[in-house]
Amino acid sequence: MISVDTAVRIGTGRSRGTGWRARSAVVLGVVVALSVGLPSASAQDPGAPVPLESDAAPVATGPGNQTDPHLSGSLVTWTDISGTESRIGYADLATGTTGYVPNAGHRDSLSGVEGDRIVFRRVFTDSSARSLMVFDVTAPAVGVQELAPEPGARRAFPAIGGSTVAFMQFSGASSTESDVCVADVAVPTAPAVCLTDDGLSGVSNRDPAVSPDGSTVTWAKCQTDGTGCDIWVVRRDAAGTWGVRTQLTDSTGEDILPATDGQIVTYASNAAGDYDIWWEDLDGTNERQLVLTDAPGSIETNPNIERGAISFERELPGDTNADLYLHRPAANVLNRLTTTPDVDETLNAISLTATDELRIVWAQPDGLFPGHNDIHALWADLGAPAGPVYQACLLYDATKAHRAGSTAPLKLRLCDASGVNLSSPEVTLAVAGLVKRDGSATTALADSAGNANPDSAFRYDAGLAGYVFNLSTKGLSRGTWELRFTVGGSPTVHALPFDVR
Repeated sequence: MISVDTAVRIGTGRSRGTGWRARSAVVLGVVVALSVGLPSASAQDPGAPVPLESDAAPVATGPGNQTDPHLSGSLVTWTDISGTESRIGYADLATGTTGYVPNAGHRDSLSGVEGDRIVFRRVFTDSSARSLMVFDVTAPAVGVQELAPEPGARRAFPAIGGSTVAFMQFSGASSTESDVCVADVAVPTAPAVCLTDDGLSGVSNRDPAVSPDGSTVTWAKCQTDGTGCDIWVVRRDAAGTWGVRTQLTDSTGEDILPATDGQIVTYASNAAGDYDIWWEDLDGTNERQLVLTDAPGSIETNPNIERGAISFERELPGDTNADLYLHRPAANVLNRLTTTPDVDETLNAISLTATDELRIVWAQPDGLFPGHNDIHALWADLGAPAGPVYQACLLYDATKAHRAGSTAPLKLRLCDASGVNLSSPEVTLAVAGLVKRDGSATTALADSAGNANPDSAFRYDAGLAGYVFNLSTKGLSRGTWELRFTVGGSPTVHALPFDVR
């Protein structure tokens, strides 16, 4: 059965995480609360789920408990528990390569993965330390390194995106009160920075998640008994400074288990009764609820997101076992990934490539010993993208500020993942909004100076082999802003950051 308690105890195979804190640094002094409640949400009903043709296979089996899988690209990691021993296993689903992170007899668990880097918690057998470690599977000779060392710190539940690792740190001697902090695997010896500063105040900041590029961190802030949970988010600006932490939800229900792809935050909430999947933009706007009318009263939880696709676990009414589903909000398509009512499939993780190659991993009971799981995976082709997958290649210095009231010439090219220029006069860019990075949306329109960009569209410049939007900063307050835009008819929203002083 899907538990509404977000705490994880290794071996239970139920929920995603919780953890605690012993502070190393505090950087954020301002809090923005966005009271986004149930009445403002819009329902999205995709209709009956569509079967998805896929292949599946076990990844990690055998004696002991294989649990807590995580996935980046084709690299999956998990915790392998045997008696009092535990270690981190990994496998490349594309090449078939497998291995274990060397642990010298220490107890390793709670992994996260991004690219070739694995982060995890290590409980040293010769001390009470609960440290975070990093291991690069392509550089095994380097060995395991401690991340952001701090004597006496007790850390757990690391999540990684880009080079950013967010984790939970216990407060003092408490086993329930915690903060969320971040470290950088590119500079493993640098001290951690805490994004919350609740300390010993009866608060548990838990379940951190990081966007794939490492610029966005989201988490749930709860009471220490796991109730009163709301979702929070913070972003890092172009200069590398973490901004203002923002409260996204303020409902009477429990909002838990957030995840983000850097564009939206998705989470599970029982604000409407039973647990459903919800999501909204990073500034707290455009809140939506996934309403599945094919089986009213079902329970949906543990969402994960990659490139706008949300995977989650669902229990149908009367069932205690979960199956896996996939929802793509832009197309409003629901896929049922597994149809095994006699098997409980949980702890899902998702990977989706630019060419729509989907991979999902999860834990399920091994059928041999109660409480023991194996790791399984499936892969499918969601179909060729409707068009090229664009990225914004900036042609201006986003670290330099524009004086308030001046014109900010925002120039860019549309590139693919390799940086190849895809800009063309035939490809149009339309303004989708102007938003302050701390979550305060302005009512001012994205006006171009001198009407250089009519109809809120970017102008193609042959000399740049790219685009320009001459943005008037008149009326904009000091801070970091984003000019958001869409490409052609695609629903994907891109953003251009700029500072006003």
